[in-house]
Amino acid sequence: MSTAKTSSVPVTEDSKSPAERRAFVRYSCDLESSCRPIASARGMEWTGKVQNISRGGVSLVLGRRFELGTLLAIEVQGKESNRQSRTFLARVMHITLQGTSTWVMGCKFSSALSDEELKTLL
Repeated sequence: MSTAKTSSVPVTEDSKSPAERRAFVRYSCDLESSCRPIASARGMEWTGKVQNISRGGVSLVLGRRFELGTLLAIEVQGKESNRQSRTFLARVMHITLQGTSTWVMGCKFSSALSDEELKTLL
């Protein structure tokens, strides 16, 4: 398992196009994660990375694509110092193919994270 590296530096408004303005500040990170559709059986999980996270959602990088609207249980491994993992429910809002077999999926949390929950991960 690789060492998770995180940065608590937010993704700035200057780095986003007007169409990409967000309700919550996004934080770049590289956190280990796994996810599974709520409708699937336990044990059917896919590993990936969280490339950024906010109080409202997460950007996942996976080797598998989920359909728009899929409700996922996403387990995120916290930063190196505490390694605490948390599981959140989130819905797939957009999907982008990156390369030949990697997918970036933007997911919206079913309820916004508290500042404390976000700090625990970063």
